[in-house]
Amino acid sequence: MERCAEDVFKTTVRIFNRTRFENAEHASREQALMCSLISAHAVLGAENCKFVSMLDPPEELRDPARACQNTGAWPVMVGEPGEHDTMLSSAITLCDYPQIAPESADGPPDAAEIDEALRLRIMTLSDDEKREISQNRRARAPDP
Repeated sequence: MERCAEDVFKTTVRIFNRTRFENAEHASREQALMCSLISAHAVLGAENCKFVSMLDPPEELRDPARACQNTGAWPVMVGEPGEHDTMLSSAITLCDYPQIAPESADGPPDAAEIDEALRLRIMTLSDDEKREISQNRRARAPDP
């Protein structure tokens, strides 16, 4: 934890996958995905303190919020709107206090919702990441 100001601290969360993956060079994509953290989410809880929205920080905390680096994660406030005791570090871009669409509450996401989530995720990629993906033979291959 790093002090940014009086009673203001920056928290760092790092998630590592230390699972041994034997014979990775001979593994299928499906086997690799089973050992990956491709959609890992971290949930952070606070007691006797508050998290600050990275999307809409109070005026006096905008500079420290802008200075934060988020690599492969998107921190958003969760819970009841206005609460500041729980933060979700999502693998996709979300707004603060995300909610499941009423039409999705009864089951898994449908293809349209999955496509939308993928499009949103692609929008967060840097130009270098997009270029790397476009040059990857497996990424360009159609589904079997």
